[in-house]
Amino acid sequence: MPCLRLTLCSGTFIHMRAQLQTVLCSLLGDAIRGRPHRNRPALSPYAWNHLLDLALQHSVLAILYPALVGMPQGTVPAALLDRWQLLTLQAGIQEARRFQEALALTSALAERSIACVAFKGMVLRTLYPQPDLRTMGDIDLLVRPADLLMAEALLQERGLRPVGVNAHHHSWRSGPGLFVEVHTALFKKSDGALEQTFFAQAIPHQEAGRRYCAPAPEDAAVYQILHMAKHFRYLGFGLRELADLVLQCEQNLSLARVLERLDACGTGRFGRAALLVAGRLLDLHLPEVTVAAWNIPPATVTRLAETILSAGTHDKTNIENALFLAAKSQEYGTTAASAPPARWRFLVWFFFPTASALHPRYAYATKHRGLLPLAWIHRLARTALLAPATAWAMLRFGVRYLCMGNQRRRFERDLGLSQP
Repeated sequence: MPCLRLTLCSGTFIHMRAQLQTVLCSLLGDAIRGRPHRNRPALSPYAWNHLLDLALQHSVLAILYPALVGMPQGTVPAALLDRWQLLTLQAGIQEARRFQEALALTSALAERSIACVAFKGMVLRTLYPQPDLRTMGDIDLLVRPADLLMAEALLQERGLRPVGVNAHHHSWRSGPGLFVEVHTALFKKSDGALEQTFFAQAIPHQEAGRRYCAPAPEDAAVYQILHMAKHFRYLGFGLRELADLVLQCEQNLSLARVLERLDACGTGRFGRAALLVAGRLLDLHLPEVTVAAWNIPPATVTRLAETILSAGTHDKTNIENALFLAAKSQEYGTTAASAPPARWRFLVWFFFPTASALHPRYAYATKHRGLLPLAWIHRLARTALLAPATAWAMLRFGVRYLCMGNQRRRFERDLGLSQP
Protein backbone atom coordinates (compact mmCIF):
# COMPACT_ATOMS: atom_id res chain seq x y z
CA MET A 1 0.00 0.00 0.00
CA PRO A 2 2.71 2.61 0.79
CA CYS A 3 4.29 1.97 -2.62
CA LEU A 4 0.91 2.35 -4.35
CA ARG A 5 0.23 5.57 -2.43
CA LEU A 6 3.64 6.95 -3.39
CA THR A 7 3.06 6.06 -7.06
CA LEU A 8 -0.34 7.76 -7.05
CA CYS A 9 1.07 10.90 -5.41
CA SER A 10 3.93 10.98 -7.90
CA GLY A 11 1.50 10.61 -10.81
CA THR A 12 -0.70 13.39 -9.44
CA PHE A 13 2.28 15.73 -9.07
CA ILE A 14 3.50 15.00 -12.61
CA HIS A 15 0.00 15.70 -13.96
CA MET A 16 -0.20 18.97 -11.98
CA ARG A 17 3.24 20.05 -13.16
CA ALA A 18 2.26 19.43 -16.80
CA GLN A 19 -0.94 21.44 -16.24
CA LEU A 20 1.02 24.30 -14.66
CA GLN A 21 3.51 24.34 -17.53
CA THR A 22 0.61 24.64 -19.97
CA VAL A 23 -0.90 27.52 -17.97
CA LEU A 24 2.51 29.20 -17.66
CA CYS A 25 3.10 29.07 -21.43
CA SER A 26 -0.41 30.34 -22.16
CA LEU A 27 0.03 33.26 -19.75
CA LEU A 28 3.48 34.06 -21.07
CA GLY A 29 2.39 33.98 -24.70
CA ASP A 30 -0.21 36.66 -23.96
CA ALA A 31 1.94 38.69 -21.55
CA ILE A 32 4.87 39.16 -23.93
CA ARG A 33 2.51 40.53 -26.57
CA GLY A 34 0.52 42.74 -24.20
CA ARG A 35 -2.69 40.78 -24.81
CA PRO A 36 -5.38 40.19 -22.17
CA HIS A 37 -5.43 36.59 -20.97
CA ARG A 38 -8.95 35.32 -21.69
CA ASN A 39 -8.60 31.85 -20.18
CA ARG A 40 -9.51 31.26 -16.55
CA PRO A 41 -7.29 28.45 -15.24
CA ALA A 42 -9.08 26.20 -12.74
CA LEU A 43 -6.21 25.89 -10.27
CA SER A 44 -6.27 25.30 -6.55
CA PRO A 45 -4.48 27.77 -4.22
CA TYR A 46 -1.79 25.09 -3.80
CA ALA A 47 -1.33 24.90 -7.59
CA TRP A 48 -1.23 28.70 -7.90
CA ASN A 49 1.64 28.78 -5.42
CA HIS A 50 3.49 26.19 -7.49
CA LEU A 51 2.88 28.31 -10.58
CA LEU A 52 4.54 31.26 -8.83
CA ASP A 53 7.53 29.06 -8.03
CA LEU A 54 7.69 27.90 -11.64
CA ALA A 55 7.57 31.51 -12.88
CA LEU A 56 10.41 32.38 -10.51
CA GLN A 57 12.49 29.46 -11.80
CA HIS A 58 12.10 30.73 -15.36
CA SER A 59 12.65 34.41 -14.40
CA VAL A 60 9.30 35.45 -15.92
CA LEU A 61 7.38 36.25 -12.72
CA ALA A 62 7.30 40.02 -13.30
CA ILE A 63 6.51 39.61 -17.02
CA LEU A 64 3.40 37.56 -16.16
CA TYR A 65 1.92 39.96 -13.61
CA PRO A 66 -0.05 42.18 -16.07
CA ALA A 67 -1.70 39.06 -17.52
CA LEU A 68 -2.73 37.92 -14.03
CA VAL A 69 -4.20 41.30 -13.14
CA GLY A 70 -6.29 41.24 -16.30
CA MET A 71 -8.06 38.02 -15.29
CA PRO A 72 -11.57 38.08 -13.81
CA GLN A 73 -11.57 38.92 -10.11
CA GLY A 74 -11.22 35.85 -7.94
CA THR A 75 -9.34 33.76 -10.50
CA VAL A 76 -6.05 34.18 -8.65
CA PRO A 77 -6.11 33.86 -4.83
CA ALA A 78 -5.95 37.37 -3.35
CA ALA A 79 -3.03 36.62 -1.02
CA LEU A 80 -0.95 35.15 -3.83
CA LEU A 81 -1.79 38.06 -6.16
CA ASP A 82 -0.63 40.50 -3.46
CA ARG A 83 2.65 38.61 -3.10
CA TRP A 84 3.08 38.46 -6.88
CA GLN A 85 2.47 42.21 -7.05
CA LEU A 86 5.08 42.91 -4.37
CA LEU A 87 7.70 40.76 -6.11
CA THR A 88 6.89 42.43 -9.44
CA LEU A 89 7.23 45.93 -7.98
CA GLN A 90 10.55 45.05 -6.40
CA ALA A 91 11.83 43.58 -9.66
CA GLY A 92 10.55 46.51 -11.73
CA ILE A 93 12.09 49.18 -9.48
CA GLN A 94 15.42 47.38 -9.40
CA GLU A 95 15.34 46.89 -13.16
CA ALA A 96 14.53 50.54 -13.88
CA ARG A 97 17.44 51.66 -11.70
CA ARG A 98 19.81 49.15 -13.31
CA PHE A 99 18.78 50.29 -16.81
CA GLN A 100 19.37 53.96 -15.97
CA GLU A 101 22.83 53.11 -14.62
CA ALA A 102 23.54 51.14 -17.79
CA LEU A 103 22.42 54.07 -19.96
CA ALA A 104 24.70 56.41 -18.05
CA LEU A 105 27.58 54.01 -18.69
CA THR A 106 26.96 53.55 -22.43
CA SER A 107 26.50 57.29 -22.84
CA ALA A 108 29.81 57.95 -21.07
CA LEU A 109 31.54 55.44 -23.38
CA ALA A 110 30.06 57.21 -26.41
CA GLU A 111 31.27 60.59 -25.14
CA ARG A 112 34.81 59.20 -25.11
CA SER A 113 34.38 57.83 -28.65
CA ILE A 114 34.64 54.22 -27.45
CA ALA A 115 32.62 52.07 -29.84
CA CYS A 116 30.25 49.91 -27.79
CA VAL A 117 27.25 47.73 -28.69
CA ALA A 118 24.83 46.73 -25.92
CA PHE A 119 23.21 43.32 -26.38
CA LYS A 120 21.20 40.62 -24.59
CA GLY A 121 19.01 41.90 -21.74
CA MET A 122 19.58 45.64 -22.17
CA VAL A 123 18.29 45.45 -25.75
CA LEU A 124 15.81 42.58 -25.44
CA ARG A 125 13.87 44.42 -22.72
CA THR A 126 12.75 47.00 -25.30
CA LEU A 127 10.75 44.32 -27.15
CA TYR A 128 8.43 43.77 -24.16
CA PRO A 129 5.20 45.72 -23.51
CA GLN A 130 6.57 46.81 -20.11
CA PRO A 131 10.38 46.76 -20.48
CA ASP A 132 11.16 47.10 -16.76
CA LEU A 133 9.39 43.78 -16.12
CA ARG A 134 11.86 41.89 -18.31
CA THR A 135 14.62 41.43 -15.74
CA MET A 136 18.28 41.04 -16.65
CA GLY A 137 21.06 39.62 -14.55
CA ASP A 138 23.83 41.80 -15.96
CA ILE A 139 24.71 44.41 -18.56
CA ASP A 140 26.48 42.97 -21.61
CA LEU A 141 28.58 45.36 -23.70
CA LEU A 142 30.68 44.53 -26.75
CA VAL A 143 33.79 46.66 -27.36
CA ARG A 144 36.65 46.27 -29.78
CA PRO A 145 39.75 44.61 -28.27
CA ALA A 146 41.75 47.78 -28.95
CA ASP A 147 39.27 49.78 -26.82
CA LEU A 148 39.15 47.39 -23.86
CA LEU A 149 41.67 49.23 -21.67
CA MET A 150 39.97 52.60 -22.22
CA ALA A 151 36.55 51.10 -21.50
CA GLU A 152 37.77 49.49 -18.29
CA ALA A 153 39.47 52.71 -17.18
CA LEU A 154 36.11 54.42 -17.50
CA LEU A 155 34.40 51.69 -15.48
CA GLN A 156 36.98 52.12 -12.74
CA GLU A 157 36.46 55.89 -12.74
CA ARG A 158 32.75 55.31 -12.24
CA GLY A 159 33.35 53.22 -9.13
CA LEU A 160 33.07 49.70 -10.56
CA ARG A 161 35.57 47.05 -9.51
CA PRO A 162 36.83 44.02 -11.47
CA VAL A 163 35.42 40.69 -10.25
CA GLY A 164 36.41 38.21 -12.96
CA VAL A 165 38.23 37.68 -16.23
CA ASN A 166 37.94 35.01 -18.89
CA ALA A 167 38.98 34.59 -22.51
CA HIS A 168 36.28 36.78 -24.06
CA HIS A 169 34.82 39.03 -21.36
CA HIS A 170 35.78 40.88 -18.19
CA SER A 171 33.29 41.22 -15.33
CA TRP A 172 32.81 44.36 -13.23
CA ARG A 173 30.51 45.17 -10.33
CA SER A 174 29.38 48.33 -8.55
CA GLY A 175 28.23 48.71 -4.95
CA PRO A 176 24.51 49.24 -5.78
CA GLY A 177 24.41 45.93 -7.63
CA LEU A 178 25.21 46.80 -11.24
CA PHE A 179 27.01 43.84 -12.83
CA VAL A 180 28.70 44.58 -16.17
CA GLU A 181 30.34 42.16 -18.60
CA VAL A 182 32.63 43.87 -21.10
CA HIS A 183 33.02 41.53 -24.08
CA THR A 184 35.69 41.61 -26.73
CA ALA A 185 34.09 38.59 -28.40
CA LEU A 186 30.58 37.14 -28.29
CA PHE A 187 31.75 33.58 -27.65
CA LYS A 188 34.83 31.87 -26.29
CA LYS A 189 35.51 30.32 -29.70
CA SER A 190 34.75 33.03 -32.23
CA ASP A 191 36.09 33.93 -35.66
CA GLY A 192 35.05 37.56 -35.19
CA ALA A 193 32.59 37.64 -38.10
CA LEU A 194 29.46 38.21 -35.99
CA GLU A 195 31.27 40.83 -33.90
CA GLN A 196 32.13 42.73 -37.09
CA THR A 197 28.50 42.79 -38.21
CA PHE A 198 27.42 43.86 -34.70
CA PHE A 199 29.57 46.98 -35.08
CA ALA A 200 29.01 47.56 -38.80
CA GLN A 201 25.21 47.34 -38.60
CA ALA A 202 24.69 48.70 -35.07
CA ILE A 203 21.61 50.88 -34.65
CA PRO A 204 21.97 54.00 -32.45
CA HIS A 205 19.27 54.62 -29.84
CA GLN A 206 18.61 57.48 -27.48
CA GLU A 207 16.58 57.42 -24.28
CA ALA A 208 16.22 60.22 -21.74
CA GLY A 209 19.06 62.06 -23.50
CA ARG A 210 21.44 59.12 -23.17
CA ARG A 211 22.87 57.05 -25.99
CA TYR A 212 23.51 53.41 -26.70
CA CYS A 213 23.89 51.20 -29.75
CA ALA A 214 22.08 47.91 -30.32
CA PRO A 215 22.65 45.13 -32.88
CA ALA A 216 20.53 45.04 -36.02
CA PRO A 217 17.47 42.76 -35.53
CA GLU A 218 18.81 40.01 -37.78
CA ASP A 219 22.20 40.00 -36.03
CA ALA A 220 20.49 39.92 -32.63
CA ALA A 221 18.31 36.95 -33.67
CA VAL A 222 21.32 35.01 -34.97
CA TYR A 223 23.17 35.69 -31.73
CA GLN A 224 20.12 34.74 -29.65
CA ILE A 225 19.95 31.24 -31.17
CA LEU A 226 23.72 30.76 -30.97
CA HIS A 227 23.58 31.81 -27.31
CA MET A 228 20.71 29.39 -26.65
CA ALA A 229 22.70 26.60 -28.31
CA LYS A 230 25.71 27.39 -26.11
CA HIS A 231 23.61 27.22 -22.94
CA PHE A 232 21.89 24.06 -24.15
CA ARG A 233 25.24 22.31 -24.58
CA TYR A 234 26.17 23.00 -20.99
CA LEU A 235 23.30 23.61 -18.57
CA GLY A 236 20.21 24.50 -20.58
CA PHE A 237 17.90 27.48 -21.06
CA GLY A 238 14.32 28.19 -20.12
CA LEU A 239 11.19 30.00 -21.19
CA ARG A 240 12.54 33.55 -20.88
CA GLU A 241 15.12 32.93 -23.62
CA LEU A 242 12.40 31.35 -25.76
CA ALA A 243 10.16 34.40 -25.20
CA ASP A 244 13.05 36.67 -26.23
CA LEU A 245 13.40 34.68 -29.46
CA VAL A 246 9.66 34.89 -30.20
CA LEU A 247 9.64 38.69 -29.87
CA GLN A 248 12.74 38.99 -32.03
CA CYS A 249 11.17 36.85 -34.76
CA GLU A 250 8.05 39.02 -34.69
CA GLN A 251 10.08 42.16 -35.48
CA ASN A 252 9.63 41.81 -39.23
CA LEU A 253 13.02 40.23 -39.90
CA SER A 254 13.90 37.64 -42.54
CA LEU A 255 13.73 34.25 -40.84
CA ALA A 256 15.11 32.60 -43.99
CA ARG A 257 18.19 34.82 -43.84
CA VAL A 258 18.67 34.11 -40.11
CA LEU A 259 18.54 30.35 -40.74
CA GLU A 260 20.91 30.67 -43.68
CA ARG A 261 23.47 32.33 -41.39
CA LEU A 262 22.89 29.71 -38.71
CA ASP A 263 23.45 26.94 -41.26
CA ALA A 264 26.82 28.52 -42.01
CA CYS A 265 27.62 28.35 -38.27
CA GLY A 266 26.50 24.71 -38.00
CA THR A 267 23.51 25.43 -35.74
CA GLY A 268 20.75 25.61 -38.32
CA ARG A 269 19.06 22.37 -37.23
CA PHE A 270 19.04 23.45 -33.59
CA GLY A 271 17.66 26.85 -34.61
CA ARG A 272 14.81 25.25 -36.55
CA ALA A 273 13.96 22.95 -33.63
CA ALA A 274 13.98 25.93 -31.23
CA LEU A 275 11.63 27.84 -33.54
CA LEU A 276 9.27 24.87 -33.70
CA VAL A 277 9.23 24.71 -29.90
CA ALA A 278 8.53 28.47 -29.81
CA GLY A 279 5.57 27.84 -32.12
CA ARG A 280 4.29 25.01 -29.94
CA LEU A 281 4.71 26.69 -26.54
CA LEU A 282 4.39 30.42 -27.25
CA ASP A 283 2.36 30.56 -30.49
CA LEU A 284 5.10 31.83 -32.78
CA HIS A 285 3.60 31.80 -36.27
CA LEU A 286 5.62 29.71 -38.73
CA PRO A 287 4.42 28.99 -42.30
CA GLU A 288 3.42 25.34 -42.60
CA VAL A 289 5.18 24.91 -45.94
CA THR A 290 8.43 26.17 -44.44
CA VAL A 291 8.13 23.93 -41.37
CA ALA A 292 7.49 20.83 -43.50
CA ALA A 293 10.70 21.49 -45.43
CA TRP A 294 12.77 21.56 -42.24
CA ASN A 295 12.24 17.83 -41.66
CA ILE A 296 12.61 17.96 -37.85
CA PRO A 297 10.99 14.86 -36.24
CA PRO A 298 8.10 15.73 -33.85
CA ALA A 299 9.76 13.59 -31.15
CA THR A 300 12.83 15.86 -31.27
CA VAL A 301 10.66 18.96 -30.88
CA THR A 302 8.79 17.35 -27.98
CA ARG A 303 11.98 16.42 -26.16
CA LEU A 304 13.47 19.90 -26.64
CA ALA A 305 10.23 21.45 -25.35
CA GLU A 306 10.31 19.21 -22.28
CA THR A 307 13.96 20.10 -21.67
CA ILE A 308 13.21 23.84 -21.84
CA LEU A 309 10.17 23.56 -19.57
CA SER A 310 12.17 21.72 -16.92
CA ALA A 311 15.23 23.94 -17.16
CA GLY A 312 14.39 27.15 -15.32
CA THR A 313 16.59 30.10 -16.25
CA HIS A 314 19.78 28.18 -17.11
CA ASP A 315 19.08 24.79 -15.56
CA LYS A 316 21.71 25.28 -12.85
CA THR A 317 19.91 23.03 -10.38
CA ASN A 318 19.45 19.94 -12.56
CA ILE A 319 21.85 17.34 -11.15
CA GLU A 320 21.27 14.93 -14.04
CA ASN A 321 22.23 17.56 -16.62
CA ALA A 322 25.42 18.27 -14.66
CA LEU A 323 26.22 14.54 -14.65
CA PHE A 324 25.51 14.23 -18.36
CA LEU A 325 27.85 17.17 -18.98
CA ALA A 326 30.64 15.55 -16.95
CA ALA A 327 30.17 12.24 -18.73
CA LYS A 328 30.01 13.89 -22.13
CA SER A 329 33.28 15.75 -21.58
CA GLN A 330 34.98 12.43 -20.79
CA GLU A 331 33.45 10.61 -23.75
CA TYR A 332 34.46 13.07 -26.49
CA GLY A 333 37.38 11.73 -28.42
CA THR A 334 36.63 8.08 -27.67
CA THR A 335 35.71 5.63 -30.39
CA ALA A 336 32.54 3.58 -30.42
CA ALA A 337 34.55 0.50 -29.48
CA SER A 338 35.97 2.13 -26.38
CA ALA A 339 32.69 3.77 -25.29
CA PRO A 340 31.48 1.00 -22.93
CA PRO A 341 34.74 0.98 -20.91
CA ALA A 342 34.56 4.81 -20.83
CA ARG A 343 31.07 4.54 -19.32
CA TRP A 344 32.36 2.20 -16.63
CA ARG A 345 35.35 4.43 -15.94
CA PHE A 346 33.18 7.52 -15.51
CA LEU A 347 30.72 5.83 -13.15
CA VAL A 348 33.51 4.29 -11.07
CA TRP A 349 35.23 7.68 -10.85
CA PHE A 350 31.97 9.46 -10.00
CA PHE A 351 30.81 7.14 -7.23
CA PHE A 352 34.31 6.27 -6.00
CA PRO A 353 36.51 9.32 -6.73
CA THR A 354 40.18 9.64 -5.93
CA ALA A 355 41.11 11.26 -2.60
CA SER A 356 42.17 14.49 -4.34
CA ALA A 357 38.75 14.80 -6.02
CA LEU A 358 36.80 14.52 -2.76
CA HIS A 359 35.25 17.47 -0.92
CA PRO A 360 37.47 18.99 1.83
CA ARG A 361 35.14 17.52 4.47
CA TYR A 362 36.67 14.15 3.60
CA ALA A 363 40.22 15.42 4.08
CA TYR A 364 41.00 12.50 6.36
CA ALA A 365 41.12 10.30 3.24
CA THR A 366 43.85 12.51 1.79
CA LYS A 367 45.96 12.33 4.93
CA HIS A 368 45.39 8.61 5.44
CA ARG A 369 44.88 6.85 2.10
CA GLY A 370 43.76 3.68 3.85
CA LEU A 371 40.60 5.53 4.92
CA LEU A 372 39.52 6.21 1.31
CA PRO A 373 36.89 3.38 1.28
CA LEU A 374 35.46 4.83 4.50
CA ALA A 375 35.26 8.27 2.85
CA TRP A 376 33.33 6.75 -0.08
CA ILE A 377 30.81 5.18 2.29
CA HIS A 378 30.62 8.43 4.30
CA ARG A 379 29.98 10.46 1.11
CA LEU A 380 27.29 8.13 -0.26
CA ALA A 381 25.53 7.82 3.13
CA ARG A 382 25.63 11.58 3.69
CA THR A 383 24.09 12.25 0.28
CA ALA A 384 21.38 9.63 0.81
CA LEU A 385 20.44 11.04 4.24
CA LEU A 386 20.73 14.80 3.63
CA ALA A 387 19.80 14.99 -0.05
CA PRO A 388 17.73 11.92 -0.95
CA ALA A 389 16.42 13.52 -4.17
CA THR A 390 20.00 14.10 -5.33
CA ALA A 391 20.98 10.56 -4.36
CA TRP A 392 18.03 9.17 -6.32
CA ALA A 393 18.90 11.31 -9.35
CA MET A 394 22.51 10.11 -9.20
CA LEU A 395 21.44 6.46 -9.00
CA ARG A 396 18.90 6.84 -11.81
CA PHE A 397 21.49 8.57 -13.98
CA GLY A 398 24.05 5.82 -13.29
CA VAL A 399 21.67 3.04 -14.35
CA ARG A 400 20.49 4.83 -17.48
CA TYR A 401 23.98 5.90 -18.45
CA LEU A 402 25.40 2.42 -18.03
CA CYS A 403 22.57 0.66 -19.86
CA MET A 404 21.82 3.15 -22.60
CA GLY A 405 24.89 5.36 -22.88
CA ASN A 406 24.85 9.14 -22.88
CA GLN A 407 21.34 9.96 -24.10
CA ARG A 408 21.94 13.67 -23.79
CA ARG A 409 24.90 13.45 -26.13
CA ARG A 410 22.82 11.57 -28.70
CA PHE A 411 20.08 14.19 -28.38
CA GLU A 412 22.60 16.96 -29.03
CA ARG A 413 23.77 15.12 -32.14
CA ASP A 414 20.17 14.88 -33.30
CA LEU A 415 19.95 18.68 -32.93
CA GLY A 416 23.19 19.16 -34.87
CA LEU A 417 25.22 20.15 -31.81
CA SER A 418 27.92 17.52 -31.99
CA GLN A 419 30.85 19.61 -30.79
CA PRO A 420 31.89 19.72 -27.09
